[in-house]
Amino acid sequence: MLPRDRRFNRPRLAFVKYWDFREEYERLGFGRYPPRHLRRIQIAFFLFGAGMVIALAPYLFQGKWP
Repeated sequence: MLPRDRRFNRPRLAFVKYWDFREEYERLGFGRYPPRHLRRIQIAFFLFGAGMVIALAPYLFQGKWP
């Protein structure tokens, strides 16, 4: 646990605070951030979403391609 004055408010992380959080995470000896398993989950979620958009495109556009 970090001291109160060095803690991060996760739901409102801005881009700059994300880098500070990442540096602090690595400095404390937890390894790299995000961990590999989290990165794989993020990639799988993105690919699943892209596949769903492609699969549902005919229904979304109802045969009317731009």
